[in-house]
Amino acid sequence: MLERFLSELGAFIRWLARAIVNDECQTKRAFVFTYTSEDGRINIGDFKNMELRKNQSVTVTAKPLDAAGNPAEIQKGSAVWASSDAAIVSITPNPANELEAQVSSNTATGAVVLTLTADGDPSAGGDLQIVGSADVRVLGENAVGFDLSFGTPATA
Repeated sequence: MLERFLSELGAFIRWLARAIVNDECQTKRAFVFTYTSEDGRINIGDFKNMELRKNQSVTVTAKPLDAAGNPAEIQKGSAVWASSDAAIVSITPNPANELEAQVSSNTATGAVVLTLTADGDPSAGGDLQIVGSADVRVLGENAVGFDLSFGTPATA
């Protein structure tokens, strides 16, 4: 039984490898996000999530990609950033670079989805809606000390 399972698993892996090499997979990446943390570190990659503390902010940058993962262009002026809950996270696009925005956590904690949509056809006549998204979780503040309280004294 185990031998048959391993044989079928091997066949599936070989099929999947051929499909990837021959570009037969139908998945396409739209954006690669880059963010700069408060300490100035620049991080690049396919980030699916980000954690912030209350009242922190981070700069996020998106790079449009074609189906092969190469840099691509979008139609100028078509990028739209959004947060699924502005009470938790607000997003402010950079007016000088539509593919960059400031992500700011507010006083509420929770999780939101950030999305960036744009027209992936750089010509004025085409319309190819592409979307990039990332999860952002806002955590409460770190503990910085203790509040000690005493009960009523009793005779021992």
